Amino acid sequence: MDTEIRREQIISAALGLIGEKGLRNLRMPDIAQKVGLVPSALYRHFSGKQELVLAIVDSIRASLEKHLARSGEETPDPLERLGFIMDEHLKMIGGSPGMPLLVLSEDAAFGDPKMRRRILEIHEFFRKALADIMKEAIKTERVGPDTDPGEAALVFVSLIQHTAVMTAISGGDVDLGPLARRAWGKYVRNLVG
Repeated sequence: MDTEIRREQIISAALGLIGEKGLRNLRMPDIAQKVGLVPSALYRHFSGKQELVLAIVDSIRASLEKHLARSGEETPDPLERLGFIMDEHLKMIGGSPGMPLLVLSEDAAFGDPKMRRRILEIHEFFRKALADIMKEAIKTERVGPDTDPGEAALVFVSLIQHTAVMTAISGGDVDLGPLARRAWGKYVRNLVG
């Protein structure tokens, strides 16, 4: 099997286990079993749990970058782009409850400094990208000139994060995606005036 495909399988299995057991209880033998490998075979792809978790964080950023790029391909309208990004982000979270548990974990906040730095970079990257889209909405007069792009980006991210947390801690039983979409729509309507 291709090394990159196997790495993706391992990352996906690890995210699934994080969703089931949390980051602290993530064990390499459990990941190996989930992908049908002996534990020693994982070490051909990752030197250990820390490297694997950093690869997961990098894959989350790559997914966000794809959503941002695809939003521009889907529509030039900045507000429609934000709606597309929200839908894609919520689908990503719904398909992987381990993602928010990792990104918002205690280990991310207080654990490995490298992981903390990468997660902070993702948050900053995403918020800045959203603020840039809101600046485009102001420039094209899709929203009023008094709109603060940073505030709008924070509201957007906050809706997603709360939805992600509720999805994760409920084990996927609570789906606030429709509510988050409606709340964002109302917020945007207020900006448009």
